[in-house]
Amino acid sequence: MVKRVQIKTKGIKNILTKINIPQAVSEYIWNGFDAGATKVELNYEPKENGNLRKLIIIDNGFGIPEDQLDKKFGPFHQSEKIQDETKEKNKSLPHGYRGIGRLTFYQFANFAKWATIYSKNGKNHKYQIEVNSDNLENYLPKSEDIVDEPVETDEPIGTIVEFDGFIIIHDNRRNVCEEIIRYLKREFCWFLELFQSRGYSLKINGKELDYSPIIIKNISKTYEVPNNRENFNVKYVLWDEMINKEYSYYYYLDNDGNELFKETTTLNNQGDNFYHSVYVSSDYFKNFYFSKIGDDKQKAISENMNSETFKYLKSVLEKELYNLRKPFLKENSSKIVDEFAQYNVDLVIREGDDDFVKFKKEELRNVVCELYQIQPKIFAKLNIEQKRTFIGLLKLLLDSDERDSLISIIGKVIDLSREERQELDNILKTNQLNRIVKTIKLISGRYRVVEALKQLVFNHDFGANERNHLQPLIKNNYWIFGEQYSLASADEDFQSALKKYLYVLDEKERDTSLEHENKKDRMDIFLCKRDLTSDSNHNIIVELKHPTNIRLGEKEVSQVKRYMRTIRSIDEFNDPTSKWDFILVGNKFDSTDYIQYELKSMEKNGRSGLIHEPDGQFSFYVKTWSQIVNEFEKRHDFLNKKLKIEKKSLIKEAKSADELIQIAKNK
Repeated sequence: MVKRVQIKTKGIKNILTKINIPQAVSEYIWNGFDAGATKVELNYEPKENGNLRKLIIIDNGFGIPEDQLDKKFGPFHQSEKIQDETKEKNKSLPHGYRGIGRLTFYQFANFAKWATIYSKNGKNHKYQIEVNSDNLENYLPKSEDIVDEPVETDEPIGTIVEFDGFIIIHDNRRNVCEEIIRYLKREFCWFLELFQSRGYSLKINGKELDYSPIIIKNISKTYEVPNNRENFNVKYVLWDEMINKEYSYYYYLDNDGNELFKETTTLNNQGDNFYHSVYVSSDYFKNFYFSKIGDDKQKAISENMNSETFKYLKSVLEKELYNLRKPFLKENSSKIVDEFAQYNVDLVIREGDDDFVKFKKEELRNVVCELYQIQPKIFAKLNIEQKRTFIGLLKLLLDSDERDSLISIIGKVIDLSREERQELDNILKTNQLNRIVKTIKLISGRYRVVEALKQLVFNHDFGANERNHLQPLIKNNYWIFGEQYSLASADEDFQSALKKYLYVLDEKERDTSLEHENKKDRMDIFLCKRDLTSDSNHNIIVELKHPTNIRLGEKEVSQVKRYMRTIRSIDEFNDPTSKWDFILVGNKFDSTDYIQYELKSMEKNGRSGLIHEPDGQFSFYVKTWSQIVNEFEKRHDFLNKKLKIEKKSLIKEAKSADELIQIAKNK
């Protein structure tokens, strides 16, 4: 007796084409739970390559009565679409697609066989059917048994589905069995938690499905309504990843574990990956009346839902969820900042950044973190260009006096509650105060360093020298020669400097080997600034000379020009987008007028200290320590006046050059 589905095989496959192998397997498990099963077992054997050798699913449900076979397999119309899995329903069962799921096996096997036992008139009956993936419209009793009618049996009710003729996946990177288990954890974790008190279970090869690795927190609490002393037992489960096709719900159950109703929480689709399930148990819900309204949407209608008891319960549940969400958002905010840092250099704190650059980046990172914690939706679904633009806008507003505009701008993009606006305003004010305090400390520290530098180079009684005093101070305070640079090397030869320079550019370790006659030359200070927005870099080589014993002349200039020639002749240094500045620094020039002549010849360029520029890529400057100090004070003059820093109070009375270096370290 051949029975037939009301659609051809090709049509069935077209409708089910979006269902993958793990989804297909899960449908047979759902069929068991939809049939009233409390226990479902999946037994499988994998092959060495990760494909399937055996797959059997057993449940203790009601079975498939033979007179309902047409209803379970037959009504599969050409125009019928797979039900939207995300459609809101007011209960979790039934979950399946009225028989559609029974034919999904064609995704991974050629044959499916059902052995089902059901009860009728007080007796159990058994029969078998099988379906071939090449002929999905036909389902028939197993031919060799030639059983047209079910036979009586003493075996307990339930269904066994066995698959055969497995499709081989020719991809060694895929392990189908592991994919199935991972999927089942996300598919059934919330459901097994829902019916845990009723003993529902899903076993895999004899062991309970272990989904504990995807649980962040599992918290149980009891609430009592003050007025009528109704008790509610509540379990909050936080998931570390999105569970399959199930929103974050409140599930309402009676004390026997029967699900009576479910509804989405207010924290769905917030762009924060805060996945959760809330199970609320109380016999209070037995008095609820639930009805179906309309053809395609189910709602709960109950006077109780407008009662003070239910309103109080919902307010408590929502408040607890928001409290659980706060530490989650705080932890997750650092991940968001790191993600945005991939597209914006202003969020990347590098080891070589000076203090001023670091604290500006830290402030920007803190504001991004705190904005995310207030309203994650601000950051949801931004493309790469939008991420860059948004961070750039934040930086501009924080660097200006228009911080308050940020609240207005964000408010036009996304709705902010009164509490969220107030919280954002508090954050901006707090960050502004922190910035002022940090700026005062930073600028004070810088003046302290410069005052120490002036003592070293101008007070000859200290007997300061290049190697023990000037070089250590400049190495730790290279902002003196420019902001936002990284220190590539200090007093190291070209071999070592090249390795560190390349690491600064892309943070990758390399083994470098130079074959050059000047590779042992040692540069005093080598700075590098990488501009990720323009994919170029600016480098500074500084040669420091003894403040009293050496006067700058042709010999010292020739030494630095040799460094320039060496850089130009080594391919690894010669990125055509790179800019190189060479700076020779001392206290005075010698009596030959060599440097004065070179300076005069380059006056037309309008850059102080420039003596040589063979092209637009390489520039050579000679400067005195007086010029260096004056340039610093000009850059910081407006801050000096605004913050009213008393320079004389920044340096304690020092008795030696070594003590000055220690004071500068403690800036």
